[in-house]
Amino acid sequence: MLTVTRVVSFALVALALFAGIVQANVAARRAATNAERMARGLGPARPRKLYSASRTNAPRALPSGAPGTTQTGIIALYAAGTSPASGASPVAWMGQYQLAASSQLAFPYSFTQPSPSDAAVELNCVNDPGYRLGGMPNGPRSTAQLGPGNTVFVKFTQTGASTPAGATAGAFSSGKYSVGYAETTIFSIDDATGKITVKWGNPDFTIATQLYQIVYASNLYLTGDIPLFLAQTGANLEIIQSVDMYFIEPDPIIITGPF
Repeated sequence: MLTVTRVVSFALVALALFAGIVQANVAARRAATNAERMARGLGPARPRKLYSASRTNAPRALPSGAPGTTQTGIIALYAAGTSPASGASPVAWMGQYQLAASSQLAFPYSFTQPSPSDAAVELNCVNDPGYRLGGMPNGPRSTAQLGPGNTVFVKFTQTGASTPAGATAGAFSSGKYSVGYAETTIFSIDDATGKITVKWGNPDFTIATQLYQIVYASNLYLTGDIPLFLAQTGANLEIIQSVDMYFIEPDPIIITGPF
């Protein structure tokens, strides 16, 4: 009986040693780089996980289309310097009447792919035909000069106006959402990233430079001078945020609504 016990014990020890050797070999094979595996005639190692639990599906820019095609999406606002590609979350989205708190409440817009691709376009309201996203200055067209040292700022809003690129001709909006002058063909959309650049036409027929997009009081504004914007609106740095706009793919289900 003692002999049988010793034999069984020896067998268990041998099995444990064999299992340890197998595990070590498996670990060594896993640790080997794909280059080493290829040199030994093996295929690339299979990943241990097919997903990352910490990974999130970042919003994507719309794929570029041929000139003349229609692109439809939503507008996400990211803290200045961040983007969908950085994995950051949007600050807000453009809604129907003001900013929206989620992509499900975002208002869809469409534009016609221009040629060249960086030309200014209008962003049409998909769910409200005849209206589009425009920039309305806090004063008459004759003084709507944007840039450093200017007190003029622009509020983005829905408008029935339609102005050409550069705003060489005036147009007044008189619709459901706004009354006053607005420029509409002012959005240039990068067809690789979806980033929206605003090309505001000044009264002297120049395109404004050094512009900042500001989130304040549930609305989006454009200014060339942040300190003067604060002075004009009574806001302070603690309650505003500088953002970048991105035109991204819409969610499968878009429910429009107020902020």
